Amino acid sequence: MNERTSLPDLTGCRLSVTHSGGGADQLIQTFSKLGATIHHIPLIEFEWLKEAPRLQDLRDVQWLVLTSPQGVKALSSALNGHDVPAGIQWAAVGESTARALREAGRPVHFTPSQATGTSLGQELPLSAGGTVLHVTSNLSKDDLSAALHARGASYERLVLYRTLPHTPSHAETAQLLASHLVTLASSSAAQHFATLGGQQVPVVVMGQQTAGTARELGFQTVLVARRPTLEALEDTVLQFLTRPRM
Repeated sequence: MNERTSLPDLTGCRLSVTHSGGGADQLIQTFSKLGATIHHIPLIEFEWLKEAPRLQDLRDVQWLVLTSPQGVKALSSALNGHDVPAGIQWAAVGESTARALREAGRPVHFTPSQATGTSLGQELPLSAGGTVLHVTSNLSKDDLSAALHARGASYERLVLYRTLPHTPSHAETAQLLASHLVTLASSSAAQHFATLGGQQVPVVVMGQQTAGTARELGFQTVLVARRPTLEALEDTVLQFLTRPRM
């Protein structure tokens, strides 16, 4: 969140954070200090797959493509300290994934103009003969593969983790549905919240891909951070919670 000369008082505001990991910690810390009532209720959980024979031979790979911070963690776990050939290039779908790659000690050679699989597939620099290896989950969409196949690229999907719904308790569901605003970290989280009947609750997301999913699911109020970063997400939350109310 950007520094301000005077911080607002968010007493009485109810914010539900469905992110997990460090992102959740940052959001909770920021808005707790401002007096908001925070409920941390993760909607999805991740399971790393232990075996990945494909990673034993990457000589044909031109690009390793990551489309989520969870994919970065899953890849690091699957590599188990082993490195990848020096000639491989690394691509990230957006700033959060790029940040996760850098924190893992990996370079980032490319990010698209918009943080979507379609933009990544349309804009990724390609040369003849190399494979684009997409590290992803069992719920990966086909937008990246469709865009790359349309360009004649050699695309391969490598599932290294599973995205599973985390079912909240009855009390947690009630807290979610009574929130003034709910943060959603991914399309999977939006899908799970929709099954709980959350379409009337305002939601805030970090990227256009999750926003598109939320709108398709019938969410009435979908706020999108101006940039796909936690800091921009915080600013969007703050603007919404401090807006004049009828």
